[in-house]
Amino acid sequence: MGRVRGAVAGCAAALAFSLTAIAASWQESSGQLWLDAGMRLWGLVGVVVGTVVWVRAPQPHLGRLMVWAAAVWHLNFLRGVDQPVVAAVGFCGAYAWTAALGHVLYTWPTGRATTRLARLFVPVGYVASIGTQVLVYVVDGPTVPRAFGQPGGRTAAAAVGSVVFAVLAANMIGIMLWRWVRASRMRRRSATPVWTFIVVACATGVAVALVALLDLPRRIEMALMLAAMVTSLPFVPLIHVVQRNRSRTATWRVAQVALREDQPATEEPAPARLERSLAEAVGDPTLRLLYPAPGGGYVDGAGKHLPELPGDGSGRAVTPVERRGRLMAVIEHDEALHNESTVAEAAGAAAGLALENAHLYATLHAQIDQLHDSRHRIATSALAERRRIQRDLHDGAQQELFAVLVLLDMARRASDPEAATGMAHRAHRQLGDAIASLRLLTEGIYPATLVEHGLTPAVESLVDRAPLPVTVDTSAGRHQPDIEITAYFVVAEALGNVYKHANATQVHVSIRCRDGSLVLRIADDGRGDADPDGTGLRALADRVATVGGTLTITAGEAGGTVVVADFPLRQPCLHVRGEQPCTS
Repeated sequence: MGRVRGAVAGCAAALAFSLTAIAASWQESSGQLWLDAGMRLWGLVGVVVGTVVWVRAPQPHLGRLMVWAAAVWHLNFLRGVDQPVVAAVGFCGAYAWTAALGHVLYTWPTGRATTRLARLFVPVGYVASIGTQVLVYVVDGPTVPRAFGQPGGRTAAAAVGSVVFAVLAANMIGIMLWRWVRASRMRRRSATPVWTFIVVACATGVAVALVALLDLPRRIEMALMLAAMVTSLPFVPLIHVVQRNRSRTATWRVAQVALREDQPATEEPAPARLERSLAEAVGDPTLRLLYPAPGGGYVDGAGKHLPELPGDGSGRAVTPVERRGRLMAVIEHDEALHNESTVAEAAGAAAGLALENAHLYATLHAQIDQLHDSRHRIATSALAERRRIQRDLHDGAQQELFAVLVLLDMARRASDPEAATGMAHRAHRQLGDAIASLRLLTEGIYPATLVEHGLTPAVESLVDRAPLPVTVDTSAGRHQPDIEITAYFVVAEALGNVYKHANATQVHVSIRCRDGSLVLRIADDGRGDADPDGTGLRALADRVATVGGTLTITAGEAGGTVVVADFPLRQPCLHVRGEQPCTS
């Protein structure tokens, strides 16, 4: 809004000066209505065009210069005012507009003199255009005001002024043509209205100066001015309309980019495809998508690292691509694209949407891959668990039962009753040991305490057999069976890892029902080198994930390892032991 207010104020001031100059000089006009009205209208159109550039360009300086140049144009008409001081100012500044146009051209597109060429020619232009007129005014000493379009004296000083004017105008045409040849397609497209205006004005100025030098008939000068007006006045607004239609078309094409990115992928990598689609949509073949690099700087779609983005004066610009406050990428493009702000904004929005979709797509596929890996690990772990149970049964209870069978068979065949009785007693003891082994095995598969009394008593029973001090802090009641059995084995496996690997002296187990989740925390004071990617902990994390939970392994503040399992609950905890139920 600040720029708009500044542009409106600048436009109002320029129009006020221009209209005042027109009103003050109208009585002393050339008598050619088409010439007087047309040339004055030319300056007013320049003020409007400059104001539009002031508002819409990435930087306001160029628009200010254009408004200034259009306002200075009206000094031409003040030399016809019947007031000596005003007429002198108008006469001496009659060709200052050429220097102002040169100022616009030399500082394009920023409006600032950042090159040696601009810093040299801008002051030279003002000094030459005003200085030659001052020279003519002092040497020839015109005593009668001469209105714009009326013939003046053919003096040596006037000839010098005409030559200088023609050289300045021709130089500007040459500079503009040089820039046109070197400019990118985007730059040509955005600069066409202003450059056309400058070329027409400068070419007319050169022709008028030559007419004055060669002392040709005045009607030739009038015809040249008419040609300039007929060419530039309708042409500049027409080009502006064409540009707006082109921008709308480009914006529509950009909007299709995100839709095309949702179609089935081709063999071309997604970043390269998106970059190419955006470049084609905005009409800038030099456009690149750059992505923030983890270590600083940016990388392009091919993985090439760029330590920093293009700076001022490079002819390049960047448009950030953000989604939900996060920088996802930047679009590096021709600086001229900033003159079409709606296209640049649409490109950023389309790229953001496409990148977010690609990110979600990649995340989904990564989750699917993780799910497949997790299922594979769970199946492998289940198979290994079955083999362990089979091995325990074979090496334990099965061997003991076989020994009982042998003893009973020996007792049946014994001829000595006392020997048979002894064998029967041994078989009885062996059978008791086998039953105890089976009970211990079933406790490891699904503890009876867990089924009958819940998670807390089962964990307390588990730590009663611990080889080192284990404290249990719990406020949780009963839960869904799948949650309880998974939580129990998390505690059992975590304690088993502590006993075997941690060299700990104590363990603390916390079981809490909080914010709709059951949270387990097992912390030890051991050496703290647990590997989250180890086979055991990875299998444990997979088991937790089967019920929608998460497992994290971190180092304790004072050493040791902290295992935290979080299980989201689908229903409230059952109220036991006077505790408040946990709501999901």
